[in-house]
Amino acid sequence: MKKTQETKNNYKKTLMLIITFAMVMLILLPAKTSFAKSKSKIKVSKSKINLDVGKTGRIKATYKYSKDVKFKYKSDNTNILKINSKGKYKAKAPGITRVTIRAVKGKKTLAKRTVKIAVNGLCTDELSMEMGSFIYKGRAWDPGTLPLKVEKKLCLTQKDLKVYLTDYLPKYRKEISDPTEAALTAIANYGASYMKTEVYPPEASTKIESENFAFIPAMVGTISDAQNIWVYLIRDHKGACVYYSSLFSYLCYISGVSAMQIEDGGHDWNLLYFPGNGTVGGAYFNLDNHYLLCAQEDHFVAPPITNQTASIFGGPDINKRIIARTYLLPKSKMPVKKITKMGRDVSTECPLLMMEKRGNEYRVFFSKITKDNVPAFSDGTKITKEKLIYRNMELDADNDAAAPLLKKASSTLQDEVKDMMK
Repeated sequence: MKKTQETKNNYKKTLMLIITFAMVMLILLPAKTSFAKSKSKIKVSKSKINLDVGKTGRIKATYKYSKDVKFKYKSDNTNILKINSKGKYKAKAPGITRVTIRAVKGKKTLAKRTVKIAVNGLCTDELSMEMGSFIYKGRAWDPGTLPLKVEKKLCLTQKDLKVYLTDYLPKYRKEISDPTEAALTAIANYGASYMKTEVYPPEASTKIESENFAFIPAMVGTISDAQNIWVYLIRDHKGACVYYSSLFSYLCYISGVSAMQIEDGGHDWNLLYFPGNGTVGGAYFNLDNHYLLCAQEDHFVAPPITNQTASIFGGPDINKRIIARTYLLPKSKMPVKKITKMGRDVSTECPLLMMEKRGNEYRVFFSKITKDNVPAFSDGTKITKEKLIYRNMELDADNDAAAPLLKKASSTLQDEVKDMMK
């Protein structure tokens, strides 16, 4: 009997605690409950909209408690989406914005709510938090994270990338059988005829350089890192080495070529992997980004990284500071661990990346030096060992530290191939 009474008392205490807790929650929660109710007073046809650039539509809104109201619509970013007083909208550019809808009667706002609108494509709007991202399926994606087929389609929303993908890459893929040679030739001609006159070359004035570097901090929070800084280059048509190397790397990626952006604290360049085409074996090549993209030469030769030169470039001065960024392709040979791991034996053959101007166009191709063969350009100009020099991988912006390194590496390479070039 005593136990039964004790149980009843415990039950009463528990019940009182539950009732007290419920009353406290009712006191604390009215603000949230009220907000939820007011938000639901306006009903819309869709609370989230995903569409392509140029597409139109209308947001239909109704007020729960009365038909005798007017609706006012406002887009947070009119660069991305414009909407009129009747709720009719048009997608202007890729990005994510919100439309605020207010139900008004006279001067009084009875309720309001928002609709999220995502416009597919590459966002280049500087006012947007998604600047530098691809907008797809209602959210933002960093370049290189979507399936390549999807990403290339989204690239067509940006005029510069559209020109490359529709006018240049298909043309040279038809003319050139090797996919790497076709892509690099497309990049060289795209840079020469389409970008060169608009993009400031690396020799631009100090004033232009300082202006370009001045807005790098502004990208923090909108672009993940310098890997994606190419978005600024195609938007503003201004840039220093980091912009060029970033764009070169991305153009290679959407062309199916393995390339990497390299930075050592004072200079940016590119590392390119050529898998081989049956005639020329695979090799890594260093390319100072502007040689192919915006400052082409009539004759240009890039030697591979050899076992001997890799040990020079792979010393503590560079590998302790180097940052490698790459967009990963399926079965890609990138990223590599260290420069010392990239070298190859050139005792019997030395692969070369060569570029020359043929008429009004540039042609990029791979050849090799062997005991029986010294490559030549189409005008008969043969390659000499003095042409085999490294012109990138600078350790400092002013090149004071780079000069002896480059000289030593070039001398080592020339010594390696001298017996094949007698």
